[in-house]
Amino acid sequence: RTGLGPKRRVYAPPDAEPITTGEWSQYFKDTLDGEQVEDPSATSRAHFDYLPPEEPLEEVPPSDLRQEFIRQKNNKTTVEGCLPAEIWKIIYQYCPPLTQLIGKGPLEIVRKTATPPLQWCCSPVWPIDKHNGKPKCKGKRPVCGVCPFARAYMRCRLKKNPAPTPFHAYGAVPKRRREEAIAIGRNVRSRCLRAKKSLLQFFRDAAGAFTSIKHSAILRALLKFMPLYEARFFYHAHRDAHVVLEGHGTWKIGQGTLQGHSIGGNMFLSVYGDALDDYTSEKDATKETMT
Repeated sequence: RTGLGPKRRVYAPPDAEPITTGEWSQYFKDTLDGEQVEDPSATSRAHFDYLPPEEPLEEVPPSDLRQEFIRQKNNKTTVEGCLPAEIWKIIYQYCPPLTQLIGKGPLEIVRKTATPPLQWCCSPVWPIDKHNGKPKCKGKRPVCGVCPFARAYMRCRLKKNPAPTPFHAYGAVPKRRREEAIAIGRNVRSRCLRAKKSLLQFFRDAAGAFTSIKHSAILRALLKFMPLYEARFFYHAHRDAHVVLEGHGTWKIGQGTLQGHSIGGNMFLSVYGDALDDYTSEKDATKETMT
């Protein structure tokens, strides 16, 4: 099992020249401001800071977690040391005593500290060939694996304070595929042309968008639509993020969201949506754009 979708399930031949640890280190430094470390726990946290007793995080009920596990697909490669989604589906469907024990044990610590376990923040990296003809690291897309439980819990946590979807987020509407969004855009264009109406449609593409987001910018964006301690949980998930490349080492990342992370897209839309709103407002004020 590759754990990848049909578009990426490609078994390319080995590289003629293997990528060295030094080359990966430079790649992560350039893209994620990464620093190679020996022990993730030594560079992330020495203790847990408990929240004030009157302000813990809202509890995530087992029913919400069960729904998130149901949404996850079967036969996906999971992170080493973690149970696959199929097992969690059985546990949360048929083992209520165990789910209560999980909620009153480790999840209670997470709720009182607003800090995810370090294991949730250490993601193995699987380099996927981009087929762009570029050599070595430039021809790879490092996709991060995430623990199924962490994926479900963070999605539940984010749904309690959902991020607003910008109107200009092309294809970001829930349950709508990108292809459908493109078809809608083309339909609007053709209707305007038939009605002999003026139409202006433009796109902006940020180079290295997911990897260029500063963690401080993530925190500022989160504080706009969720309470302080809820934002602290997601900020810590990024602040303590590490990527692990088998056979090469571990890197602590200083910026960006992880490709493959369940909340990566939401963080991206929140940060860049605010920036694009500010840009559009400025251009509208100077009459440089049309709406």
